[in-house]
Amino acid sequence: MTSQLVRKRSIQLRQERQRGLLAITAAVLLIAVLAFWRFPMNVSNWYDAGLIAVSAWAISSVFVLRKKIWPPPPPPDVFSANGVDFYRAELLEARSHLRATWMWAAPAFLALGLFTVRMAAQAQGRGIPIKNLAPFLALSIIWAVAFAIKMRSRLQALDAEIRELDALRD
Repeated sequence: MTSQLVRKRSIQLRQERQRGLLAITAAVLLIAVLAFWRFPMNVSNWYDAGLIAVSAWAISSVFVLRKKIWPPPPPPDVFSANGVDFYRAELLEARSHLRATWMWAAPAFLALGLFTVRMAAQAQGRGIPIKNLAPFLALSIIWAVAFAIKMRSRLQALDAEIRELDALRD
């Protein structure tokens, strides 16, 4: 494994973590804005409080994880002397990040759930059949399953790569 390949792959790992966290945060904020804009709620403030709390959770997770996700760039000589050890540490960090998915991805699931409940409440209040929400519910379930499968496959790929590096070291 060359030092350029180690550098390139470690940058890719960091960028994946950054994009994932920012995408989840953007999705939560988009859901919250859409919910407040298109589905105003007059019956209960619990939905509003829940969406605000979930949005705050998503935003705060960006601040809490910023040092892990956006660490200072490594010194140039780290790739030459012990590049494999550095890359293994990057892989372990990426695996740790994926294992803590509940911390940074849960707000998206909660926001989607609150949005769905809010839409259902609005539909019932206006006399719209709940079956009209079936396409949205189906897409939400498909998204959740696809997200879980993708995270699991990423985690398995990282584990396999860590095992390969460990085999090289032995």
